[in-house]
Amino acid sequence: MASPYRKLIRIAIVIFALAVLFNFFGYYLIRIRTEENEQVSRVVDIAHKQRTYSQEILAYNILILDEESTNLTRYKAFLQNSLDTFRLHQQYLRNELILEGYPAPPVSTETRRLLSIAQIHFKTIVEVTQKILKDDPATLHKNKEDLRTSLLYSCKQIIPVMDQASEAYADIANEKIHQSSDINTGKFVLFVFALGLLVFLVLEPAFEKGQKSLRQLKVTEHELDKEKRYLSSILQSQTNYVIRIDRNGNFTFANPSFLETFGHTDQELMGTAFYTTIYPKDLQKCREVADACWECPGTVYRLLIRKPIGKSRNFLWTEWEFIALQNENEEVNEIQGIGSNVSEKVEAERSRQEAINTLSNALTIGKMGSWKIDLINQEMIMSKELQEILEMETQGSITIPLEQYLCEFVVPDDTPIIIQNIKKALDHKHIQHYTTEFYYRVQTRNKNIKDLYAKAESINETEGFGIVQDITEQKKAEEALVQSEQKFRLLAENSEDIISVHFADGIIQYLSPSIQTVLGYREEEMIGKPMMKFIHPDDHHIFIPDKSAPSFNEVEILTLRYRIQNKEGKYIWLETIVKPIKEKGEVIKFICTSRDITERKLVEENLKNKDLLLEAVAGGTQSLLIEPDLQHAITDSIRIIGHATHVDRVYIFRNHFDDENQCMVTSQIYEWTSFERKDDDDELLQLKNIPFSKIEPIITPLMNGYPFYSYRHSESNPFLIEVCEKRNIYAALALPIYINNKFWGLVGLDERKGQREWTEAEFSVLRSFASSLGAAIERKEIETELIRAKELAELASEAKSEFMANMSHELRTPMNGIIGFTDLILTTELSKTQKDYLQNVKKSAYGLLEIINDILDFSKIEAGKMMINPTELNLHELVEETIDILTVKAFEKNLELVCSIQPDLPSLIYGDPVRIRQVLVNLLGNAIKFTEKGEIFVSVEKKEIYNENGKDYIRISIMVSDTGIGISNNKLQQIFESFTQADSSTTRNFGGTGLGLTISKSLAELMGGDLTVESKVGEGSKFTLQLSLEIANNQPSYLPVPNTRLRKLLLVDSNHTNRQVMKDIFRYFRIDCITVADSDEALYKLECATADGQPYDLLITDNHLPSTDGISLARKIRNSGSFSDIPITLMLSSLEKNRYVKDAEAAGIHKFLTKPLKMQNLYDTLNEIIYNTTGREELRTIEHSLEKFSNVSEVMVVEDEPMNMLLICEVLRNMGFNAIQASNGKEALEILPLHKPLMIFMDVNMPIMDGYTATRNIRNMPEPYCSLPIIALTADAMEQDKEKCLEAGMDDYISKPFRLEEIQNKLKSLVAA
Repeated sequence: MASPYRKLIRIAIVIFALAVLFNFFGYYLIRIRTEENEQVSRVVDIAHKQRTYSQEILAYNILILDEESTNLTRYKAFLQNSLDTFRLHQQYLRNELILEGYPAPPVSTETRRLLSIAQIHFKTIVEVTQKILKDDPATLHKNKEDLRTSLLYSCKQIIPVMDQASEAYADIANEKIHQSSDINTGKFVLFVFALGLLVFLVLEPAFEKGQKSLRQLKVTEHELDKEKRYLSSILQSQTNYVIRIDRNGNFTFANPSFLETFGHTDQELMGTAFYTTIYPKDLQKCREVADACWECPGTVYRLLIRKPIGKSRNFLWTEWEFIALQNENEEVNEIQGIGSNVSEKVEAERSRQEAINTLSNALTIGKMGSWKIDLINQEMIMSKELQEILEMETQGSITIPLEQYLCEFVVPDDTPIIIQNIKKALDHKHIQHYTTEFYYRVQTRNKNIKDLYAKAESINETEGFGIVQDITEQKKAEEALVQSEQKFRLLAENSEDIISVHFADGIIQYLSPSIQTVLGYREEEMIGKPMMKFIHPDDHHIFIPDKSAPSFNEVEILTLRYRIQNKEGKYIWLETIVKPIKEKGEVIKFICTSRDITERKLVEENLKNKDLLLEAVAGGTQSLLIEPDLQHAITDSIRIIGHATHVDRVYIFRNHFDDENQCMVTSQIYEWTSFERKDDDDELLQLKNIPFSKIEPIITPLMNGYPFYSYRHSESNPFLIEVCEKRNIYAALALPIYINNKFWGLVGLDERKGQREWTEAEFSVLRSFASSLGAAIERKEIETELIRAKELAELASEAKSEFMANMSHELRTPMNGIIGFTDLILTTELSKTQKDYLQNVKKSAYGLLEIINDILDFSKIEAGKMMINPTELNLHELVEETIDILTVKAFEKNLELVCSIQPDLPSLIYGDPVRIRQVLVNLLGNAIKFTEKGEIFVSVEKKEIYNENGKDYIRISIMVSDTGIGISNNKLQQIFESFTQADSSTTRNFGGTGLGLTISKSLAELMGGDLTVESKVGEGSKFTLQLSLEIANNQPSYLPVPNTRLRKLLLVDSNHTNRQVMKDIFRYFRIDCITVADSDEALYKLECATADGQPYDLLITDNHLPSTDGISLARKIRNSGSFSDIPITLMLSSLEKNRYVKDAEAAGIHKFLTKPLKMQNLYDTLNEIIYNTTGREELRTIEHSLEKFSNVSEVMVVEDEPMNMLLICEVLRNMGFNAIQASNGKEALEILPLHKPLMIFMDVNMPIMDGYTATRNIRNMPEPYCSLPIIALTADAMEQDKEKCLEAGMDDYISKPFRLEEIQNKLKSLVAA
């Protein structure tokens, strides 16, 4: 068989050689592919980096293009670094395009195309970046947009191109990886085949040899098995515990002794973790020993652990020896442990240690130490506790020379005591265990003196043992006790209080001498007797606490109050402070201090009764106050008093004059009794109409305001004795009832059960009840009078309302002519001066009308008929229009009127514009009236915007402040009262009705707000109207104007407030505003700004300046060379425009603002400046013109007042209508069929036939007359007047004096219809 094997071996060697060659060739191919893949990965990585760097370069370029600060240098440095890296990567990718040969990966045509495109954009980025780095900032700023666009475009193109290129390279890399994987697979298969063939040929000859070795191995295993069984039998018979565990900590063996002792079976234990059977607190020690065994095989480690018995909580203390076992290959796979039960040994050691610790603790707690003396060596062994007593550093037991102890620690005076007792012990050395006791003092290491008690015992002839105890505190306590006893005896013998000592069972041991003063007993009469013998029986429970009360063992000090019997047999009250003396937690004695509190208890009892009586009076008074039925209230209150005072009868008498007998009498009107009267009891009949003269002893003190009281047992008056005996009264008390300082009647109490003494507390409290009773009766009488007065007041109010209506009609009729003709003249062309004069006439007329309206409004408010009509309004316009009305008055007094309204207020809110304007006119009118110099400041501020029930509300504050005469503090609240001013001189000096603020306050409250005032005399006043109004449009009325022309302006105004207000407004419009107070400072500011190259875009100046006026300032500016072209706006009051406009225009001013500043005026002016538009003031104006109607129609006017008839007819004529005139309702009915009027203006109050009757008759006429529109013209201004007109059949209502616009609007609506 040798020859065939040789051939097979040769074939196998050839195949193996070929496999090796093929593997070498495969390795070469894989290396080529690996290099190609590395190059592909680098290209992909650089492509990603190139994309990132392009974005980074773009970011830095944009920062440089946009940056105007000193950061340009830093950004350019960053950009240069990024560009260098970018160009390096760009070159690498360019090489990738031109590289053809090995080892470059085959690059597809598409990939090359993408890289070529990327190179184009790379080149653009590099060129643009280099240009940005080289060019100066000016050139960059000029070409910024082009450069930015080029960069953004190139970066935008690069990103997708580089992503596509990266994907193409990734595909190539994946293809190469697959090829390498195929080569590796072929190599592995061929190599395994060749190796397997070779192994087969090599092992086949050795197979026979293996068979022989196997037989020998079985024989050896059999012998080993026998030895193993022998060793196992030895382990099984062991009484100690034997276990083995593997490297995972699991049991691999446990002998029967271990299994039986700890309650395991072999099946459940094998494979179980050893550490799960260990007591938890010993687990860490076991792990540490196991780790040590694995690290040091062959070394024995001992361990004491607790081993639980089964699954119970019991355990045994076991002691183990662990060793790691090695097999024949010197491998360590198991740890063997041999253990034994040492529980008894451990428990004995623990008991011994506890005994030692207990003894040590006992010595320490008892402040005891021990020593041992060696008489031969003259040495002393000191325990640790003795060292602590001597305040030494404890070191366990120490040995020192006996002489050192005596010299260093024992007080020299006490050294002989120790020597004497040692000598005494030597003298009795023949007596075994001879004992001696003695006391001595020591000086500790800290120089403290301590008293020691020593007890010594001889051990033998040469040794002795002793213990010492620190009794320093005990000695001090004994000394303190002696001193305390001396002090106690001194205190007890000289104290007015009773000092006593009692045994625990209550037996009296000691009494101080004061016992005789308080109780009358001598000490020997009470000592040795139980205390309870003298205590009132009802108070025994005080000394026997119930379960809820603390016992004497639980308290340190206890206070007791009780009654005790004195020697006379009377009981007095004592207050005793008890101090229990305890020994070992048990009370052995009581030390008591007692004081006589009899008088105090009587006072307390009286106070208690007084409190009960006060409570009853309070209840009775409350009933009188809250009960509407006075009779029921009085009955209830006297019942309460009767129960509280424990009397038998409470009664009330009322005085009145007896016309028949011509004398004063009194009669009982109320009674309460604690008993029921019998049917035949005639006492009540006898208590009616009792003459004063008959009961004079009772009446006389009561009429003088004093109480009457009587006691049956001490009464001397025969009449009163007879009354008391007849009515079985033991005590009586009566108190007077006064109403309006008149003796109205009396309230009395009778006691019929037995003797009684009335106390002072009862007198005072019942006197209070009598007063309350009188007040309740008086209140009831006042209520009756008030009801009668209310009825009279309602009648007076109706008369007043009728008078006010008539007054309104009579006053409004002439006012209609004045206002109407003034409005009519204002419709014609007038000069500025004529217009101003007529405006003043109109304003004066409206001022008089406001006074009339104030009176009518006050009447409405008083009648509760004032209504609030909320509509949409613009608060800016409302406030500014209101200020316009009063600007002339302020100008006439040379007052500065400043208005500040927050620009960002909502454009529309819901409110009553008429009433808000009315309040504001009142406040402004008062401010102007009471201010002689200074300014009036009006501000409107937004306090907060909030949401309620889904609607937005704004809380606003309208403030009017002045620098006027001010109001004193004591008058601040009175000014809101009707017809009231600060003082009477105010009316004489300034005029006014005194109704304005009253009406304003009422209107503010009707609108859900408030009107408050702050003022100081001589400094001025500030009135604040606070309102919460619903928002209709939250958009502000004025928004900041987009502004490139007007960035910086100069404001010249001498008034500080106005400067601040305008500065805030310009800040809102985002315009930088610089303010100055005079013309010199303005010129200086203009020069400085021009010199700095930052000139002002606009100058706004007031005409009234301290050194020169605004027009003169404008002339100086126009004559200057450097800033003569600055636009100038002049601020003038409305009355100054006509006077100064021409001079202003001549000085180069073409823009004007009206003072006080109006937001709309300023807003329009700013827009004109920003958008470069112009506007000029017109000197001749027409207030408004009446609209002419082309189709002439007829309008009937029914009016009895010639002036009003003339006015209406003139208005109609100017509007193109023919007027049909009638002087009363009857005349109108007669001529109406002769005409076809468009409508009828009907006066209401006319002679012969009024407008109501005429209207009803017209409505009963045939068509077309019955449907003619009828408009009421009336001077009656009440709300009920309007309702009366509508009920009569009229279509609408115009109140006199009317405005031309009202007439025009009514006609216009009818013509349009």
